Amino acid sequence: MPTVQDRPDSTGDPLKSVASTLVPAANCVAIGLYTRMLKDFPWLSRVKTDDWDFFLTIAFVFVAMTQLEHEGLPQSRVDAIIDIVTASFTEWQPDALGAFDDCKAFYEQGSSDQELRVAYAGDQARFHSADVIAMWLVWNLLKRRATEQDELRVARERGSIAAHEFTKWWRS
Repeated sequence: MPTVQDRPDSTGDPLKSVASTLVPAANCVAIGLYTRMLKDFPWLSRVKTDDWDFFLTIAFVFVAMTQLEHEGLPQSRVDAIIDIVTASFTEWQPDALGAFDDCKAFYEQGSSDQELRVAYAGDQARFHSADVIAMWLVWNLLKRRATEQDELRVARERGSIAAHEFTKWWRS
């Protein structure tokens, strides 16, 4: 399986074309998940589909962009990819960058919260990052914290899908 580092870093950088498809692909996945999730969680019908599409897309892109920072690429290459994704975000939704920054701030706060880290000790540690992103997602969809068991299940499932699908984005 090729790694990101094995790909050429030249004018024809394949990651640039991968970057240009990130936002549309994330949006397609978000749209497709709504109908599937609605079957299992009818209460989701209270969530505006535009909000669902918007916030899930943001969460999916956030996961991919966070992973990009861990791929060991030269900073100039990362910066060029960030520019492409930023332009795609702006074209897709004018307020996407603000929501992305909000997701990032929420994630950083949740990742550094010592009390939360203790709650995710041992076996649960693998869910920590996905759950923090999912908490941000549910907070924005419901305009409040997830409190019901079904809401918490949706949060974990969405966070897990984001982590699973979009951490591998740069290796596809």
